[in-house]
Amino acid sequence: GYELGTEASNVVATINGAAHTGLALTGLGRHEEAIGWLERAVALGADWEPQPRFGARAVNILAGTLREVGDLVGARELSERALEMTTKAAFPGGQVSARIDLLMLDILGGDLRRAELALPELMEAAEGTRGWHEWLWTVRLMEARAAIALAAGRWEDAVRTAEEAIARGARHGRAKYVCLSRTLHGRALAALGRAEDAATSLRTAVAEGEALGPGPRGGPGVRRLVVRGAPQARGEPSGRCAGAGRHPVTGLP
Repeated sequence: GYELGTEASNVVATINGAAHTGLALTGLGRHEEAIGWLERAVALGADWEPQPRFGARAVNILAGTLREVGDLVGARELSERALEMTTKAAFPGGQVSARIDLLMLDILGGDLRRAELALPELMEAAEGTRGWHEWLWTVRLMEARAAIALAAGRWEDAVRTAEEAIARGARHGRAKYVCLSRTLHGRALAALGRAEDAATSLRTAVAEGEALGPGPRGGPGVRRLVVRGAPQARGEPSGRCAGAGRHPVTGLP
């Protein structure tokens, strides 16, 4: 896409080609290469776009990549920048994506009140959208809702909302979000002392993570989470430890 866009002098194809290459590399765990491509997409957007639409989208994607490698300060700066750019360009899809990213960062930072206040409006925006953005945003927000409940110590809510997120992710074939939500599910079950159910859920999450491949969003990352939750899954004290720490893939609690 990038090469064809360059040859055809097509601004949108060139920016999106670079951004999609970066997104794919992020999915493969090749973050350094991904950041290079995404920075190229951002620079192309700044140079060529009269209204920052697809360049802003590239900024959003780059923010997610930085969040995945643990650069939360850089991720927040970029998400705030993307929100400003998309607002200026009257690009509502980009605005919602940036706001969801900021919600995730609020959870990471422990600002659960701010995250919970933002959630209903974002869910309404997602449910009122047509096409694939509707289910992608909804699945992300359902996972976030489960993460908030887990971080807040509302174990029963965390189990229920994680199950809803798993079902919705599976419905749309989103293996990554199914796996992420199942790890939250297993940790919440462990916190409730339901050791056998927790072990089953976490074993399934490991298998799903292995299928996603290497890197922080695949098998190694999920295994780290399961090791953290293993004492609770075996019925050892204390249950509250299952809610501690961050998600190895998204950094969510």
